[in-house]
Amino acid sequence: MCKSCNIVKRITRCVILLLNIAFILVYSDIYSQDSITLPVKIVSGNAYISEYDIRTLLPVQSSFDLLLQRGRVMRGPRFAIYTVGMSVALCGELLLLSEYPVVRMQGEVLIPLDIALPMVKNLMEGYVVAIRGNNVIVNRETAIQQEKQKAKKPLPHVSKDAIGFIVVDAGHGGKDPGAIGKSGIKEKLLTLQIAREVALELQKKLPGIDVVMTRTTDKFLELGERTEIANRLLKKGVNGIFVSIHCNAAVVSKISGFETYYLSQNPSNEEARTTAVLENNVIVFESPEKRKRYSDVDIIEALMLTTQIQKESSMLASAIQKGLDRNISEFKSKGVKKADFFVLRGCLMPSALVEVGYITNTKEKNFLTNKNYQKKLARGITEGIMRFIDAYNKTVLNN
Repeated sequence: MCKSCNIVKRITRCVILLLNIAFILVYSDIYSQDSITLPVKIVSGNAYISEYDIRTLLPVQSSFDLLLQRGRVMRGPRFAIYTVGMSVALCGELLLLSEYPVVRMQGEVLIPLDIALPMVKNLMEGYVVAIRGNNVIVNRETAIQQEKQKAKKPLPHVSKDAIGFIVVDAGHGGKDPGAIGKSGIKEKLLTLQIAREVALELQKKLPGIDVVMTRTTDKFLELGERTEIANRLLKKGVNGIFVSIHCNAAVVSKISGFETYYLSQNPSNEEARTTAVLENNVIVFESPEKRKRYSDVDIIEALMLTTQIQKESSMLASAIQKGLDRNISEFKSKGVKKADFFVLRGCLMPSALVEVGYITNTKEKNFLTNKNYQKKLARGITEGIMRFIDAYNKTVLNN
């Protein structure tokens, strides 16, 4: 009986060893190839590359978050991030745009060809990537080609897409009241009223641009959903603007004034940090599963914006603050600041957060609840957005 057991064990070990050797041979054969072919798939007239083919045929690693429908493809320090349903992907400091979105069909993720091609080029350093017929061919570079590549200076990625939409986000809502001011006034109600005025003013002054509100009723939206609404509107040839409307609060009731923020990991000062913490508290209302988007890894990914987007967001915040300053004389401008607002994380377009005033200041609260003053705020924000678009057209589109 023991002899039989030993024979079975030896056979099992041999089989496992042979399988390991076969796996290593197959694996090394795939990844030592000088030429790899990725088939192009046509679905409803659109060209795609399968994410399955990318991760099985190329020497890359990948992961997919079923909850967020977000995928990552990595090769060494290089990475690409995409989301099902969006026509945009982030690849290093490249913002890749398509005319049609990433789709998931029968469990397979299909990435638009005009996103997949530059994605593979960026990931596969040391390879030449080109389309041949109905395939994408990935060839290992020759020594001469490598020298030519080293001699080339990398060009900065600058958006050439015109502003086609503006997303106006009314902060808080539903079960999230936001800050609560004098006489029990809730931030969520004021932000919705002011956001509606901003949307109306934008529609009147910029009829050729789509204006979208993240919420039009007293509805709860998770922070990630707000920027996702904006990102889903992005596509090749169409850029956008995201503006989030909020009211500030302070322990000291004498503090008043308006200010505009853009996203940064490094707050301008302690007051800016405190304001961000106050606005970020909304995550306590979000489901535990969704909160994982604020983990360290997701924070890094969300802040991996192109230098160009950061510059444009700073331009937008400055323009809005100047617009408010020109229209509001009742309270002082507190300037443009930067801080880590969760609602701005991962927004792949120029974005800003406006704190229109302090609801903890009795005088300013009375103005914020006044319809005429809300219209003045809306005019200021709209003028700022219009000036930004004018500057954007001159400095970005014409470069």
